Amino acid sequence: MLLFTGLIATLATSFSGSVRLQMEESRDYSRSLQAELAAESGFEYALRQLLLDSDWAGTGPDGLDLPAGGRFTVSCDPSAEGVDIEIDGVHGTGTVRYALSVEGGDDGSNTGTKAVICLGEEVELEHAHVHGSMLIADQYGSVMDWHNNGDGSGYWGADGRDPGEFEFEFEWAHVHETLWKFTETTYIGSGTDERVTDDPVKMPSWWLEDWLTPQAGVVVLTDVVELKNKHYSDTVVLYYTAAPPQHKDGKEWDDDVHLRNCHFDGGLVVYTPWHTDVRDPEDTLGFEIEIEADNCHFGTPHTNSLGILAPGAEVELENSIVRGLVYGYEVELDNSNMWGVLIAIHELELEHAQVFYDPDVARNPPPGVELDIPNNAWSLRAMRERFD
Repeated sequence: MLLFTGLIATLATSFSGSVRLQMEESRDYSRSLQAELAAESGFEYALRQLLLDSDWAGTGPDGLDLPAGGRFTVSCDPSAEGVDIEIDGVHGTGTVRYALSVEGGDDGSNTGTKAVICLGEEVELEHAHVHGSMLIADQYGSVMDWHNNGDGSGYWGADGRDPGEFEFEFEWAHVHETLWKFTETTYIGSGTDERVTDDPVKMPSWWLEDWLTPQAGVVVLTDVVELKNKHYSDTVVLYYTAAPPQHKDGKEWDDDVHLRNCHFDGGLVVYTPWHTDVRDPEDTLGFEIEIEADNCHFGTPHTNSLGILAPGAEVELENSIVRGLVYGYEVELDNSNMWGVLIAIHELELEHAQVFYDPDVARNPPPGVELDIPNNAWSLRAMRERFD
């Protein structure tokens, strides 16, 4: 009997130990699974942050706590082909560590990730620097033109350019990131990162009617010919009912609009009626609007992202500074600097000028304009588990 009782006790002890071991293994597996889920959450979080800011460096050593328990830390390091990411997922005593490599999903055809976008037939860069990427639509059919409807909606249509008039010139020009194009033509060479894209680029949608609505922070000026030594804190809207009358500019008479020594802290809007064909605005308006600005400042950092909105006008800037979005029918920068995004519909000329890409402007364009930012800006190239 004693032998039987001892045998039962031994079996019970063994069974109890086995159950405890299985429970511990189950807990370890659960902690490992939770840690793995935390690491995967860190990966998704990293992709979202990189979409907002391609220079995002990670969470820092403290990481982020998850509502259901667990925590992850992320560190990002730019590489030649994208971004290298290290992720630690932790839950209790469980830890999972990943090393990943992601690459940009930017195919070159979007507008929200570029410093300069030219949608027209003519581009000329001379002694110019583009600090960011640039897109030139150097093939007919590579642009989808935007057309407004009277109710504020709109649609993208076919490329409205003349296919026989393309002219692209680069002389002492530098694009410090990628020069996107639609043909195999080499424009700069000398180690410049030139890449070909094939999906048509969409002309940014525009709708300026709301700028004419009486509102705080907006000043509407009608049929102005000249502004000198003015400082506006509000956004200025120039509204033209007829061609600017001829006036004397020094010793010459012309019909351009002249801005000299002016500050437009809230930016400048040159009103373009909704039904204007921005491929040929004169045909719709019946006259040309050409803005010549000398020694002027447009926009201020961290405000409304508005530099100059003028999809139906020519804009020539000399010795000027712009902070925000510039969107014009023709755009010329001479001895001028800008921070933001520059978009030219017909013709672009940069001479002794610099353009610095500002992602905040691209993500938060001013009212009346929408830019195209891809949802899948980063994709996974490689992934492994880390044991360091």
